[in-house]
Amino acid sequence: MFVRNFFIYVFLFCTVFSSFAMVYDNRFIFLRERQLLYLNDKKHSVILDGFVATASEAVRNDETSSIPALFGVFDFNHYVQAFVKAGHQNPLMPGETIPTTFIKPTAKMQAQGVALSFYTPLFFQNWLSMGINSFFMRVNTFHDFRLDPSVDDYVRHMLHDVGLSRDQATRYGFGDIDWCLRFGYERTHYFKFRSFNIGARVGALVPTGKKRDISIPSSIPFGGNGHWGMYGALDGLFEVREDLKVGFLFRMSKRFPLTDRQRLPLQNEPGIFGVIAGNARVNPGFTFVFSPMIAFENLRPGLGASLSYTMTKHLEDKWSDARSGACAIPHLLDGDPVVENKKYIPVNLEQIEKLSSWGSDYFTLQVFYNFGTLEKDMQAEPIISFKWDIPVSLFVTDNIFKTHKISLGIECAF
Repeated sequence: MFVRNFFIYVFLFCTVFSSFAMVYDNRFIFLRERQLLYLNDKKHSVILDGFVATASEAVRNDETSSIPALFGVFDFNHYVQAFVKAGHQNPLMPGETIPTTFIKPTAKMQAQGVALSFYTPLFFQNWLSMGINSFFMRVNTFHDFRLDPSVDDYVRHMLHDVGLSRDQATRYGFGDIDWCLRFGYERTHYFKFRSFNIGARVGALVPTGKKRDISIPSSIPFGGNGHWGMYGALDGLFEVREDLKVGFLFRMSKRFPLTDRQRLPLQNEPGIFGVIAGNARVNPGFTFVFSPMIAFENLRPGLGASLSYTMTKHLEDKWSDARSGACAIPHLLDGDPVVENKKYIPVNLEQIEKLSSWGSDYFTLQVFYNFGTLEKDMQAEPIISFKWDIPVSLFVTDNIFKTHKISLGIECAF
């Protein structure tokens, strides 16, 4: 009874305080679900994973680059033009010129967290089940400009004046809630499989996670940056022969449009360094996920290993200017229009849209130990696992952080 009550309290914790573990559409940290190796459709399952993640490089145009380069090239002269266009005083003295200077800031991201998932059958025997996924994490990010002395004072002065005065951010919080219903079909000795389990899922993505702080260029969102979303998925787990299983996941998700305060570039400055802060309407693109898996059980009694591959492709987001009066003014005319006693200045969102599409390829190595194979009458049937998510460049990798993630967790069915 104690064990059962303990997991009931864990479930209540998940339901009230849950965040995300299956968002997939975050290109900064690889946030995938743990594929279940044992589909306990007639039992409750609780999964607890502790993880650490780190990234100091990114991939853009099939090449390794610095993380800030994902958002565009920081050209000093372009930034001065945008700075002046936004109404700020030119930092250069009259007649002063500086040769074109491309600033290449470096950056790093480190994260630690705890993920919690809960699955339970509902009714219709084992045909309908529900899943809730959650985690809490701490993320530290920072940019290091290492500027040339000839432009150091100018750049820091301009960033301060537009409200970008911090290079580092340490943030704590939950992410987006991922809630789903799964309609499953299970049979034994079907299509030459020892066991056959296939299911379809519909789910909701609730934006409870921290959003990106637009005053800190290095900050990242903990989920979908405030956007509600929904998804559909197909998954399967098949026992080919004793101690050998294969599985797959195919998923398509869509976040809904949201009008929110964003950094808006005037020239071609990187979006995270945009000289204007104002409302923009963002309509995120679709995200597609394909993930096959193979698992070998009982390499030694209770010991197993699995290998999975996850390909994620996020299509281009659509941005539009949503500042007061902006939609009613298609272009600037002689005698600039005035909106709320401020001069309306058109923004350039082309580069932000172009760089919003991305793709990732990951291999996940997992070693697990199933205590349930040793003691058939165990009440909780725990499985301990170690996972390593490894970024690779195979098919779609572009515009992402090269984030390595290590997880240590336990799964219990009761």
